[in-house]
Amino acid sequence: MAKSGKSLKSTGSSRLLLLKGAQEKGENLDSERNDNLMANDYDAPLKLTELELREEIVRTLTTFDPNAPKYPVEFCFKTQGFVPKESYNHFLVHLNVASTCLHRDSEAAQEQLARMQDPGSPESGAKSKAPKIGTSTSEEKVEEEEDVEAEGGAPAEEPGSEKPDEAAAEAEITPDPVVVAPAPTPVPVSVLPQKKLTNQFNFCERGSLTVNNPSREIFTQTNPPPRVTFSANVTQWGIYDAYMEEHAEQQEKEKEKKEKEKATLAPQKKEETKKVEVVQVKNASCAPEGAAKILERMTNQNTYDEIIQDFKYWEDPSDEFKDEEGTLLPLWKFSCDRAQNYTVTSICWNENCPDMFIAGYGSFDFKRRKAGLMCVYTLKNPSYPEHLVFVESEVLAVDIHQSQSSMIVLGLLDGNIEVYDLTKSSEIPLHSSNSVNNKHTAAVWQVRWSKESNQSEMTIYSISADGQVLSWSLMQNEMIKMTLISLTFPTEPINSDGTACPLIGCGSALAFHPTENNIFLVGTEEGRIYKCSTAYTSIFLSESEAHYMPVQQVDFNRYNPSVYASSSGDWRVKIWEDDRKEPLFEFDLGSPVEDVAWAPYSSTVLAAVTADGRIHVFDLNVNKYRPLCQQAVTQKKKCKLTKVSFNPKHLILVVGDSFGCISSMKLSPNLRKKQKPPKKGMVVDHDTLEKLKLDKLLSLVREPNKPIMVLDTESAAN
Repeated sequence: MAKSGKSLKSTGSSRLLLLKGAQEKGENLDSERNDNLMANDYDAPLKLTELELREEIVRTLTTFDPNAPKYPVEFCFKTQGFVPKESYNHFLVHLNVASTCLHRDSEAAQEQLARMQDPGSPESGAKSKAPKIGTSTSEEKVEEEEDVEAEGGAPAEEPGSEKPDEAAAEAEITPDPVVVAPAPTPVPVSVLPQKKLTNQFNFCERGSLTVNNPSREIFTQTNPPPRVTFSANVTQWGIYDAYMEEHAEQQEKEKEKKEKEKATLAPQKKEETKKVEVVQVKNASCAPEGAAKILERMTNQNTYDEIIQDFKYWEDPSDEFKDEEGTLLPLWKFSCDRAQNYTVTSICWNENCPDMFIAGYGSFDFKRRKAGLMCVYTLKNPSYPEHLVFVESEVLAVDIHQSQSSMIVLGLLDGNIEVYDLTKSSEIPLHSSNSVNNKHTAAVWQVRWSKESNQSEMTIYSISADGQVLSWSLMQNEMIKMTLISLTFPTEPINSDGTACPLIGCGSALAFHPTENNIFLVGTEEGRIYKCSTAYTSIFLSESEAHYMPVQQVDFNRYNPSVYASSSGDWRVKIWEDDRKEPLFEFDLGSPVEDVAWAPYSSTVLAAVTADGRIHVFDLNVNKYRPLCQQAVTQKKKCKLTKVSFNPKHLILVVGDSFGCISSMKLSPNLRKKQKPPKKGMVVDHDTLEKLKLDKLLSLVREPNKPIMVLDTESAAN
């Protein structure tokens, strides 16, 4: 026997057995034996000496798995290296069966027996007298023998007992006995008191009543109001006298007002001129033409009564069941027989009279040139324009003066600028640049009145395809022009003879800053947008390559002038911010975008029209990726939308097409959501709320410094 415990003796005749035994034992063979084994073949018989045959090979059974790896490692992605793994578990379970029986001597069994006994009986203390776990009968016998020896006696030897030597050997092998308390005599189950089982389904109901308060009646009594019986006869002269008295009182009040005004007015000459003007206005209103217009409006009001009711009170109820989408309700259509073969090239609302707008008619087909037309429409009379003005060339741009609403400026296809006064009935322009040296050499795409109030004379700004941005000063009998800036490319190519030939850009869009009157943006047909100033006539403040095709329109945001939108023929609408070369938002509408405009009532709503006859309305605060409304306005395939403009007061917009028709539409509630004021804190006006809403939206987009590109797959598929 080896000292390590159990072992096996074997004289292996096989080399494989020797190697395996050496590996399991963990011992290394002698170098001579290894050389001998490696020299021999595995198939040849192995010859061993007598010493080798008598050598004892000890095999020890251990609790370790010999096939388990000794130093396992695993790769850690956190430290990017190998880390020691926990030790291999050598424990193997061959059989595991859950039992429902309890050993009688266990604690759980003793507790169960104690619960079955009656708590009042003397046998309830059986648990405390129960033997401990692990006792046996042999241990009880040893304890009895010790008790007998303590009394002074010795146990008698039983016959057939073993010899002293054998007993001593057995004593060495057997372990020492454990002294435990004797087990109590078991109590039969029949003697134990049976526990009464309660019925779990036996229950009773309990109810309680409260005292009803007695009803009481309370009466109050007041004095009746005084009554007076009145009777009188109503006659015609009595009514006349009452009206005359009231009329006399009104005249006295008017006399008092006039006396007060006379004390505050300037000298008598100014008073006489004002009286003459008032008389002329009264006479004009009483003219036959004015009376005819009033009658025409009254008849149209009865004819279009349903549309007028929708314009004032219609609210789309389906918006309550839609998450974000909205609709446009068609209202009036403005057209006349003389404008059927024209294209709507420009629309401008009158800010002082919100129900009036002016439309310019022309054509983008420059091969067929014809006379132009300007129409003045009003929402009160959609059947026919208020004014018709025929021009020698086609009209491409229109603008209304901010303070003097009767002053209209037109930009024509032949490069001329004309100014009209609507208070005068003649169709002859008040000012015109019809001369060879005093006009643009190409089509005028945009005209704008100057907003500077400190100027003594009126000023007009215009941009043309000849690459010139000019300012026109209106004198008494002439228009004096001045070149603000020339659109040239930064690189100057050199001709074959070595002379420099500058490249001139073609202007297509013009927009002035809402607050800073000397700052304006210029869009070109090459897709560039320049930021310019009237104070610098030779340099650009900034420039950006905005689009890949001509820029159709540029429009500033009214609540945050540092943000502006641009549209182009490359199917895209982009929203920009000053001092950023990349756009904040970029939308692909699947068709050339003819025009874009910001809404005056919201800082995040804008509309765009495309050549496929659709209008797209966006609300960036609700959805930054898709338009809330995509609606087809024209049903004809060859008809395309050219212009869009929001009303400055009412929640409507007008859209012009290539067939000379202008459609007005009302926005549903989902397209004109207003920013709610905070529930707590100071009161904030509407403009401040809109500015905060736009600033919050821009703060989410400024961080990545990349535009949000959206491809409109639906419109592209259609």
